[in-house]
Amino acid sequence: MTPFKNLVLALLGLVCLTLITNSVQSSSMPSIIRRQLTYKKCESIGDPHYLSFTGQRFDHMGLGDYVLAQSSDNQFTVHVRTSKWGGAAAVNSNVAVRLGKGEDDTFEYDVEQDVFYISGVKASVAVNQKVSLGTGDIHRLNSNTAVISASNGVKMTMSWYRHAAWKQQLGSVGYISAVIDAPSDVNFSKGMCLGINQASQQAIDILHNHVQRRIARKAELLKETPKRKRTARKVCKKAGLKKKQNPFAWKSCVKDAIQSGAKIGLAIGKTIKKVKVAEKKVLKKAMKKRGKKIVRKVKKGIKKAEKQVDLLKKKADQAQKKATAKKNKCAKRASRKARRAARRARRAQKKLAKKQQILEKVKKTVKKTIKKVGRRVRKVRIVKNWNKLIKKVRRDRKRAMKAAKKAKKAAKRAIKEATRKARQLAEEKKKQAEELAKKLQRDAEAAAKKLRDAVEAAARKAREAAERARQQAENARLKATRRARKQAERLAKLAREAAERAAKQQRAILEQIQKLAKLAAIKKAQQQAEAKKRAAKALRKVEQAKRKAAEALERAKAEATRRSIELADKLRKAAERAAKEAVERVKKVEELKKKAIKEVEERARKLLTGGVSKGKTVCLRLP
Repeated sequence: MTPFKNLVLALLGLVCLTLITNSVQSSSMPSIIRRQLTYKKCESIGDPHYLSFTGQRFDHMGLGDYVLAQSSDNQFTVHVRTSKWGGAAAVNSNVAVRLGKGEDDTFEYDVEQDVFYISGVKASVAVNQKVSLGTGDIHRLNSNTAVISASNGVKMTMSWYRHAAWKQQLGSVGYISAVIDAPSDVNFSKGMCLGINQASQQAIDILHNHVQRRIARKAELLKETPKRKRTARKVCKKAGLKKKQNPFAWKSCVKDAIQSGAKIGLAIGKTIKKVKVAEKKVLKKAMKKRGKKIVRKVKKGIKKAEKQVDLLKKKADQAQKKATAKKNKCAKRASRKARRAARRARRAQKKLAKKQQILEKVKKTVKKTIKKVGRRVRKVRIVKNWNKLIKKVRRDRKRAMKAAKKAKKAAKRAIKEATRKARQLAEEKKKQAEELAKKLQRDAEAAAKKLRDAVEAAARKAREAAERARQQAENARLKATRRARKQAERLAKLAREAAERAAKQQRAILEQIQKLAKLAAIKKAQQQAEAKKRAAKALRKVEQAKRKAAEALERAKAEATRRSIELADKLRKAAERAAKEAVERVKKVEELKKKAIKEVEERARKLLTGGVSKGKTVCLRLP
């Protein structure tokens, strides 16, 4: 790797760190984290009432086998069988699931026979037993609830209820209610969970025996009169459902109670309540587990980014060292060339000086000869010879001057050619560097995006932890307040009962006094005195009971208030500590990034300012 490439890499590292820092400082919450922690819901409860993933509500009373949901990656597929229920309604009597792409990785429950099927064969699944199947597993929570988990994060909670007498009365022994919770990034290709228009999809190969579909009966559903609605609401309220908490389950329970009657509607409402409670617990556990995975992934991303920063710093150091060494080497080579050129110039000057000396000597010799010879002819001959010598010396001098000029021109041409080649080479290098910088910048942007997502996820997780702690503190405070209110009401009720009992005792004593006065007139005064004493004692007891009840009520209120305040303070402090720790971690990461950026900027500035100035020969070498 040449020093030029090292310089490019150092500058690229500076650009990467700048992009990363800017993205960390000016980014919003990442949508990918929101998608990973958000779930969508599909429900098929009661006789049956559907809630699609998009929030669409509808009823479907067809009979036969239907596709409830099928994920696009084929890791989770659910088929259901609807059977007769009364005159016009239908219920889920069979639910079958395929976990993975294997044909034998199926699980089914048949409420008519109260039998489980695994891979199409009857099997027993005990309470609290967990069975691995394909790419997922099945966990039976209790006698009539099970949870199915797929590898793509989809969870299905199903609860059932059966009664032998219902077969003759309604046409089915029992029914199954199912709720599917899927991460928002999991897509589904078909099934009733996508809408009523999916009812035409064929459902084969998962249920142990296929049942051909039939058109719904012509019988009409019972009309929802105000009286029936009031009775149904009372039944659903008795089953433990609340309209505000589960509006869809509440409406489904009301409809089922109207169509099936109060007694059967109560059983259906209790089953709906049971499946909703189990589904809420399963979803909470799944979100907690998924959140931990995301935190681990974020930590790994941060560590990886720190390693990349360290690697860029090392590369920048190496590039600086190599560039400095190359610069020194080029300077030494240029100084050697300059010394050689100076030596050649001195040698040429010496040769020219020697030739001039020879010419002067020849002139002097000729002059001496002319002085010695007096004759004209001889003088003329000598003059001729002298002229020849002078011409010859002049020719030699001209030739030497021409040779010197040619040498000078050749040197200039060589310098120009070397400069032109150096410039051309520098331009080629510059183009290559720009192309390499663009390519590496694209890679750096991708790496910066990954690091930005990781840092944003860490910040989001910290904010969520603080929000959860705050909510827990608020819930604990509300629970403590409600508990104190209930305890105070209970104590007030006890006090009222004690007062009523005391009043009853007082009335009984007065009646006895009146009877004794009628029977024994002689002992009237004594009995009246005793009666008054007893009445006074009874009144004192009543007053004491009232005071004790009031004191107990005040103590209970004070104790409940104190405990709720202490618990709220503890939770608030824990939330503040968690938030502070999260903020400190983010600040540490930002400080590390800023330090790395400053170091790389200083080194890059040294590299840029320490180059060869304009007009000097640049020494470069192709890779």
